[in-house]
Amino acid sequence: MPTAALLVTASLSGLQVRGTDAFCREHRSTGGTFESDRQEVVLCEDNLDRLAINRSEVVRHELLHALQHRLKGGENLLPMGVLEPLIRHLLPDEETMAVLMLYPDVEKDSELEARLLSRMLPNGAIAALLLATGSSVSGTSGADGSDQTVATPGTDGPSRRSLSR
Repeated sequence: MPTAALLVTASLSGLQVRGTDAFCREHRSTGGTFESDRQEVVLCEDNLDRLAINRSEVVRHELLHALQHRLKGGENLLPMGVLEPLIRHLLPDEETMAVLMLYPDVEKDSELEARLLSRMLPNGAIAALLLATGSSVSGTSGADGSDQTVATPGTDGPSRRSLSR
């Protein structure tokens, strides 16, 4: 499935997808972000071009953050007993260390999981999960009706999950 079709599927599932915004201009090393409160994926087009970041990987990564919110309230999809060895064996050590140093503690595991799964899951699988969860999720409510907005430590607003280099 082409990335463009995945983006259309994301829109059909209730996510908003848009290009560069003020966040992208303030975070010049970021390829994209997921806004849980608005169910919105922002692709930082200028940053992607300037940094030569793979658009398809960023799209899959941000959509995985959306799935983390829809299915688990922003928590990991995989149990830590499964996730930790996968990260250890499949993600480059430099990338893992960068996430551990740059991201707030509350976001580290979900960021690593999104990076890992964005490389493992094909677009068709992500699209199927988006469609399966889109009909039961609207706004910021999860499948169980709980609020999906996650406060990031040190801020007053909802979390932004972003893929940075």
